Amino acid sequence: MNSHALILLAGKMLHGKNKPEKNYILRAFTAHCQRHFKVYLRLPDGTWVMQDGTSVYVIGTWDLLVRNCEEGRTHPTNVFYEVC
Repeated sequence: MNSHALILLAGKMLHGKNKPEKNYILRAFTAHCQRHFKVYLRLPDGTWVMQDGTSVYVIGTWDLLVRNCEEGRTHPTNVFYEVC
């Protein structure tokens, strides 16, 4: 899912409309992966990082994050948006 689709999804969830009244940026999400939880964070420069309870890993771009989640069968459980 691309970032535009996530913004529209946030608008639907928060306002019940196809076009959001405000713009949202995905900043973080928690995910369940193979009986473990991970936290994914978007840094101010747009780089994504993942923390798994013991270490922090730099993922990089949005495309790399999506690939990482797909390959790891990661299932987002909570998402955190910032209104911009």
